[in-house]
Amino acid sequence: MSSPPAGPRAWVPLHRIGAAPTRARFVERPHRFAARCELASGELVEAHLPNPGRLTGTAAPGREVLLDGPLGDPRRSLQWTCLAMREPTAWVGTVTTAANRALPLLLEAGLLPELGAPTRLEPEVRHGHSRFDWRLTLPSGEPLWVEVKSATLGEGRTVSFPDAVTARGSRHLSELAELARAGDRCAVVFVAQRADVRAFRAAREIDPAFADALEAAAAAGVTILAASLRIGPRGMQVHRRLELALDP
Repeated sequence: MSSPPAGPRAWVPLHRIGAAPTRARFVERPHRFAARCELASGELVEAHLPNPGRLTGTAAPGREVLLDGPLGDPRRSLQWTCLAMREPTAWVGTVTTAANRALPLLLEAGLLPELGAPTRLEPEVRHGHSRFDWRLTLPSGEPLWVEVKSATLGEGRTVSFPDAVTARGSRHLSELAELARAGDRCAVVFVAQRADVRAFRAAREIDPAFADALEAAAAAGVTILAASLRIGPRGMQVHRRLELALDP
């Protein structure tokens, strides 16, 4: 994939450059990493679904989907990739790594001023026994550790995370809290892959341990932020900053 167009609010393709996404209909989910879809011709294809979450309210039979493919890669068992599914009020991104890719754009657009003006952004950096999504280097030379979480579960104007129990997510928050207590700057950024929401909340009813870990991280000094993307056939686009509706 080539470099995205200039500008923090430009559309960044989720599909291969030069190959427009294919519209299809979602039929069923044979397992959590696959989506069976019906093309306009009536042909049934199975697509890689790069989202292990439940996609509650999103992965419903009959929903329109955007597919990338066929890829023509003999190394892959599934020659299509599911990029997004359409709910009644918005397209919802189904590529979890798109949230990570969006962090530089969110910074450039000024939606995350709490993270300052980093001079360097390094993805997937190991620190001790942990690997964090990003290490930002601030003008002072100080590191800022960032975890990014992709949120898709919408209810009205609020997006929630997680949509399934995530021990890994709780562990990430505990690791950030430990670093913050040791004096490092840390943040977790929740990126909603849908443009119909205005606030973020932890889904305590789904994973109380994660909600507790988020509270503990905030108390330890971890910065909690949330923003949204607009998803569509053109890809993803920076949308807005989200309010936090966290537990008191």
